Amino acid sequence: MKVVAPLAALAFAACTAAPPASSLSQSIINGVADDGDPSVVAVFAYIPGQPGAALCTGEVVSPHVVLTAAHCVSPKSVGNATFLIYTGNSLVFDGTVPTTNTLATMEGEGNPSWPSSDTSTDSDPGDIGVVILAEPTGIPPLPYNRFALPDRLIEQQVRIVGYGLTDGNDTAGTTAGTKHSAQTYLNYIRPDGIELWDNEHGTCEGDSGGPAFMMLNGKERIAGVTAIGYKGCPVKLAATDTRVDSFVSFVDGYVNRFDPAPVPPGGACTADTDCGALPCLDGTCTPACDPTAASDSCPAGLACTSVDDEPMCKKPHHGCAFTPGAPATSPAELLFALALLAVFALRRRA
Repeated sequence: MKVVAPLAALAFAACTAAPPASSLSQSIINGVADDGDPSVVAVFAYIPGQPGAALCTGEVVSPHVVLTAAHCVSPKSVGNATFLIYTGNSLVFDGTVPTTNTLATMEGEGNPSWPSSDTSTDSDPGDIGVVILAEPTGIPPLPYNRFALPDRLIEQQVRIVGYGLTDGNDTAGTTAGTKHSAQTYLNYIRPDGIELWDNEHGTCEGDSGGPAFMMLNGKERIAGVTAIGYKGCPVKLAATDTRVDSFVSFVDGYVNRFDPAPVPPGGACTADTDCGALPCLDGTCTPACDPTAASDSCPAGLACTSVDDEPMCKKPHHGCAFTPGAPATSPAELLFALALLAVFALRRRA
């Protein structure tokens, strides 16, 4: 969850009552101070003229769009709040908004399906949101994952970053405000979320909205957004992130609206920033594709090809590609075909 300080003067109705001991909540516990990751920022929510400010974490994914958690920005959670982005690495979190290293915003929007009802809690799926900057930033945008996470990624490393509490017993928020990071592991994949756990590190209040980075398709990408954890932030219990790929259309909608891609799908590129919401792979803005589709929906010159077991439109190379509307060739069928070619070649020589 977000951190709100001072705790004696909470600004938002959703945060006025102390949560029960059994409730779910969400800085990095046992992490290290992070003076890198310039694209990971702090998100402040406050109501002008009222005391108190809420702290969350976010990440720049396009010049105008900062990705975070829905409960950090949704009116359902924070009311009619104003948002401010902090780009520094450390500040004294005293319940007021910072005055340096900041970016002004236009609005904050939570996933409209979160929560699923008026009686829902922060543990509802779909806890993902965005903050829209008033002016484009030159901070490099981070790539986010667009494809379903395969089970083979379970037990793979995940890097978490956030500005939240470093002590789960801190009820005053004094340990929050410094960017920390840590390595943990992917423990479980759910339809809309991922569980992270390694018995040594974890996220805590104030890390909400922060990134869970994984190596995907050859580079580090945002696989999850910190959503919920257990009260007191015990590292022996798993915390839940919202899967970005499950809500990629929500994120893409804002990226494409405020920062349309200069290069269309299938066009030449040198970096992900050329392609808007799409990745730049092998010098081409690469959209996803459906290998079971009846017809090839890839742009001209591209073919539906497996990239780390994910179907994507790429320039054809020597090797195998998906055949739209047909199952992929099995290894046994491929070996049989090669054997036939070898026999045919020997007969021609004879």
